[in-house]
Amino acid sequence: MNKDKEVQVLVRMTADMAAQLDEYRRLADGIPSRPEAVRRIVSEFLQNRGQS
Repeated sequence: MNKDKEVQVLVRMTADMAAQLDEYRRLADGIPSRPEAVRRIVSEFLQNRGQS
């Protein structure tokens, strides 16, 4: 997979999950946007699984 090419991924979530995401954002450095917060969470998850 070409790591330089960006791919758009749309995600639907419950209002409760969005609220939890916003709480994560408030605690993160620099209050990232929702898309950036999702990227960080996914990246951390994949690194913890040894897949990144």
